Amino acid sequence: MMKSPLSLVALSWALGALAAGHGTHEELLDAYSQKLRQDPGDLVARHGLATTYIEHGDWRLALAELRIADRLSKPGSGLDFGLTRARALL
Repeated sequence: MMKSPLSLVALSWALGALAAGHGTHEELLDAYSQKLRQDPGDLVARHGLATTYIEHGDWRLALAELRIADRLSKPGSGLDFGLTRARALL
């Protein structure tokens, strides 16, 4: 079953929120980084990493991850990281 791009971003957002209560900042960074070493094109993991950076106040790193995610997103995919980017800029 194919998931819509919007549902993938929503799932990543929800998992990031849940994970924030279930691990230290370093554990989350390690988990997302490991996923990205296995699959650098994993946009859900990249979004989760950006969210983890935001929650720790590392907005520059979050924006860097979101720029990479934008470059990796296929045209017309419907993926939009604007809300996460806005959180980073707050």
